[in-house]
Amino acid sequence: MFHNEKGFTLAESLLAFGFLLIVTVTLFPILFKMMLQLEQSKKLTTAERFLYQAIERAVMSDDTKDQSIKEDKTEYTTYFIQDQRGERACVKYEDFQECMETGF
Repeated sequence: MFHNEKGFTLAESLLAFGFLLIVTVTLFPILFKMMLQLEQSKKLTTAERFLYQAIERAVMSDDTKDQSIKEDKTEYTTYFIQDQRGERACVKYEDFQECMETGF
């Protein structure tokens, strides 16, 4: 009997490459979606940090003027609004807006 001791045959190589291709094609959309969710989560965390700082500034120095900050190519704007529910502090970035009641 002859044994192939030189390496893999063409069929084995194609089978392994096909399997790798199927796994890659299957996982790529999942990884892409996870990357987008991570980016959105990072932006929300940054927005909430700026909102917290704006509320802290308002409590300490009674400064409720609008403020814009640009970080990582995204502009965040903090502002205060007064309506029937009371005073709220808001942060806006891209197409999103996050508001919190200030309680003061």
